[in-house]
Amino acid sequence: MLNPQGRVCLQQVVTMKLKAIAIMMSMLVITSILTWTYSIQPAKANPETIYIRADGSVDPSTANITSTYNVTYTFTDDINDSIVIQRGNITIDGAGYKLQGTGSGTGIQISISEWEENVTIKNIEITSFSTGISLVNTGNVTVSGNILRNCSRGIAFGESYNNTISGNIIINNTDGIGGSTSMDTVISENIITNNTNGILFSWAQNNTIYLNNITNNEYGIYMVGWSVYNNTFYHNNFINNTNQVYMEQTNPNVWDDGYPSGGNYWDDFPDLYPLIGDDYSGPDQNETESDGIWDGPYDIDGNNTDRYPLTTVIPEFPAWTALAPIFVVLTVALAIIKRRLLKTPNH
Repeated sequence: MLNPQGRVCLQQVVTMKLKAIAIMMSMLVITSILTWTYSIQPAKANPETIYIRADGSVDPSTANITSTYNVTYTFTDDINDSIVIQRGNITIDGAGYKLQGTGSGTGIQISISEWEENVTIKNIEITSFSTGISLVNTGNVTVSGNILRNCSRGIAFGESYNNTISGNIIINNTDGIGGSTSMDTVISENIITNNTNGILFSWAQNNTIYLNNITNNEYGIYMVGWSVYNNTFYHNNFINNTNQVYMEQTNPNVWDDGYPSGGNYWDDFPDLYPLIGDDYSGPDQNETESDGIWDGPYDIDGNNTDRYPLTTVIPEFPAWTALAPIFVVLTVALAIIKRRLLKTPNH
């Protein structure tokens, strides 16, 4: 598995197009199933707020959350309320359950006085909030293995530093991931699809974005403001976005990982550059023999160029994404069984 500092040989990331097709089919299945399941989820009429207090207690104590040593907080059922975290050095584990709103408010908000929260949020399906997870005024927060959908903003930045967003499915939001003042954050191995803006940056520097599937969004990457620069994008798949990248200002960012590791896969490259093939190799693309990198760059604007765009989709994504359809189907099946049991009269 790659990491932001690692370099890998291109041959390790470029595979047969048959595998790429299989991945895209899996993503379509995930999208279809998640869209279908959304229509059958009930919402509670009067949502409340659940607090993870600084002393480790859960307030109210009747919430569907159990605590292990005031360190790991695990869902025991679906929750139709918002959650405010006031304690650091903890893990919130949804255990595959849902956190569902009514179209407004924030699903999970971290409210700790210092930017040393060390909070992990994982394995939760979060849907129908204005903001799914708020990373405003946070640091050292990990968001992994979640499904965020049907929110105005799936994951929101704001004065946030040193956070990690990895291995999530982010679908059908206005902004999948976005906000202002994000620095030194890693965004990796996410499926970001069917959003208006896949990733929105405003006032963002030194972030690393790699190994994401960014597909079927109106804007794959949307950058606004003068202070969006020195962010690094590589080994991402940009597929079927109406606009791959929009930049309000031409501030410089990095769009590849050098040679031979390469840059990103852009599905519109053959249409934009029909005369460019893959006949050469080397850092200057002037050596004989193909190498899985197009022989010319992908130009975004004058200060932003992917020097080594890849000819083939990168299929290296977490193994759990292949299990996502099964997970969703089982979740729906359990919900149906539960409702039927509740309706069955006692004898």
